[in-house]
Amino acid sequence: RRAKRGIPIIATLRKQPLTLLLAVGVGLSAFMFQGLLTTYSIAYGVQIGIERQTILNALSFYSFFAIFGIIGWSRLSDTIGRRPLVIAGAVFIAVWGFALFPLRETKNGIIITIGMVVGQGIIHPMIYGPLAGLYSELFDTEHRYTGASLGYQIAGIGAGISPVLFAAIMSSTGSPSTIPLSIVLLVVAAISILCNWRL
Repeated sequence: RRAKRGIPIIATLRKQPLTLLLAVGVGLSAFMFQGLLTTYSIAYGVQIGIERQTILNALSFYSFFAIFGIIGWSRLSDTIGRRPLVIAGAVFIAVWGFALFPLRETKNGIIITIGMVVGQGIIHPMIYGPLAGLYSELFDTEHRYTGASLGYQIAGIGAGISPVLFAAIMSSTGSPSTIPLSIVLLVVAAISILCNWRL
């Protein structure tokens, strides 16, 4: 006779709480980077005088390239492992966070598009592509579906928080410098790397 397993969420929180917390940390940088490249990009671009259509065109281009980035990095992660790619993606997010805003400030449509394609079509998929496989491998069979889903959904909150956070930072500093935003990405990327290492 099958034993009663209880409520899956409670069972996962009780049996693998640290794994769940670290899983959230691993994915956080990718989701916050995504929020920057999508929602906040439009607001920031228009604010500094870039035509909205230029930003939207860049979004369309990088969405197309992201298809191949996700498939390609996911496939590679089957060969070399999830962790090396996720760590590399976090490192590139930290670096690209300092390059992205200066590229945008050129107000050149081609340069802006290239910057966003590299960010969302190449760098972001390095974490996002292998993430589902990584999450499913972290949890015991009994808690796998719940743990992977919780880790993904909680980390995904970062995509919703980051545009609001970035706007609040820019408003509070009263400075046109985007260095504080780049530092936030650096810190979040470091968190992802540390969580990945701890796992």
